Amino acid sequence: MVLARRQLFVGLALLTVLALCVGVWLANRHGRADVVTASGTIEVVESDLSPKVQGRLIALRVNDGDAVRRGEVVAVLESVDPALNVEQAAANVSSAEQQVTVAESRLAQAGENLSVE
Repeated sequence: MVLARRQLFVGLALLTVLALCVGVWLANRHGRADVVTASGTIEVVESDLSPKVQGRLIALRVNDGDAVRRGEVVAVLESVDPALNVEQAAANVSSAEQQVTVAESRLAQAGENLSVE
């Protein structure tokens, strides 16, 4: 009787281990449960591009629907010499200083005209 009970217990334990192994195999035979596997083409409707520098667009090297890779040049911008921007800014500062000088002299003249009357 004790031997039959022991055999029954060992048989149930083996059956449980077998059922567990079959369950794990069934769950993993198509890959992980949290991963979806599919094939096809992804189409992007809109993509934002931003250059590292500002400039006028000279050439566009890709067309709508073309495949591109990371780092590929898709557009060419007009090259601008940064020294020109500095020279232009300096000229703008000089012009503004002259306008301040003119405004101050007109203010002084208006003050003199006011006190004379």
